[in-house]
Amino acid sequence: MQRLGNAITNFGMDMFKEILQETTKPNVIISPLSIVLGLAQLALGSVNQTEKQLQKNLHFNSLNCSHRVLRTAIDIFTKNILSIASTIYIKKGFHIKNPFLEESVKFYKSRPQLLTGVNAEDTKMINKWVEQMTGGKIKTFLNEVPSNVVLLLLNAIHFKGLWKVQFDPRATSNDIFYMEDGKTVQVEMMQHPKYPISGFHDDDLQIEVARLSFKQNISFIVVKPMVNTGLNNMVQKLKVTELLSRFYRARPMPVKVPKLNIDFDLDLSQALQSLGLGSLFMNPNLSKISSEPLIVSGVQHKVTLELKEEGVEAAASTGIAVSRSFIQCNINRPFFFIIRDDISGIPLFLGTIKDPKPRFRKEPQDKMEVNLERMRKMEMLIVPK
Repeated sequence: MQRLGNAITNFGMDMFKEILQETTKPNVIISPLSIVLGLAQLALGSVNQTEKQLQKNLHFNSLNCSHRVLRTAIDIFTKNILSIASTIYIKKGFHIKNPFLEESVKFYKSRPQLLTGVNAEDTKMINKWVEQMTGGKIKTFLNEVPSNVVLLLLNAIHFKGLWKVQFDPRATSNDIFYMEDGKTVQVEMMQHPKYPISGFHDDDLQIEVARLSFKQNISFIVVKPMVNTGLNNMVQKLKVTELLSRFYRARPMPVKVPKLNIDFDLDLSQALQSLGLGSLFMNPNLSKISSEPLIVSGVQHKVTLELKEEGVEAAASTGIAVSRSFIQCNINRPFFFIIRDDISGIPLFLGTIKDPKPRFRKEPQDKMEVNLERMRKMEMLIVPK
């Protein structure tokens, strides 16, 4: 499970760094676990070079029986902290091979559903499934089903984490958040006089790192630059698996955390191509799915993150480190965060927050779309070549 955690962390950071280079949106949030589940299911239907590329990019080469390990992780999470659902939509008349369907059910509990061929009905059916699986948080996932789609792999993850020590809403008050461009914005800042924090400074990277705990062995880890410049550059330099090995025993201290309610949605196609998976969109070998030639036409990702007083709704060097002690933890400038399972190390969500109140400003548009809210969701569109 820890090897799986490292694999998903490494893949998630690879993906996240590519997205940061592509998007112009101020806030970026992804669910590495959800993306991996979608690509791993696709790998069930791939062979030869396509399968090898997926295994390599997912960092699964160190895992034996990666699908079984993922199944174990899903079972553990769904008993405790997450709601995870998967399904396959198949176009009427498209022949899909039974072994792929059987393995999809076995490892991902992804049962097939038949598309009617009537666009309006199919769109309504898919959106209804998404709404149900996300507790009503995403009501419209698709505006329409593309006419050339023969297969849709879809999954949804919903996480509701409660702080180990909850914030008192009466202590929440307006405070200043310092933006990268030198401007400031008033935000609602949650406060606690003695929150148990584990943290450290890294003078080489010029960062501050703090970990706040949720119940059920989940952590909210924040990394912010010591000076308010270059969050993207800081993230590009991070080696998360090394960073997360340096936490010490938590101790109580004053903490301020901004309340957040952020949406993010994007098409992952460009980022996946930049990572070396361009063949999925041009000439993949998906012969375990069907004898017909297929390509992946799109990989959609949607997420919503709400951080509030009760919790969040929605992922090694050798040496001796001497760290300065924290006096207080004040998250009042742009930061990178990880929501992570402490036992396996699997990241549920990764994100950067530069603007805590984007709904009051028009966000720039770019080629990617992502939506983040108490859940994360992914679809993979597969069409004939």
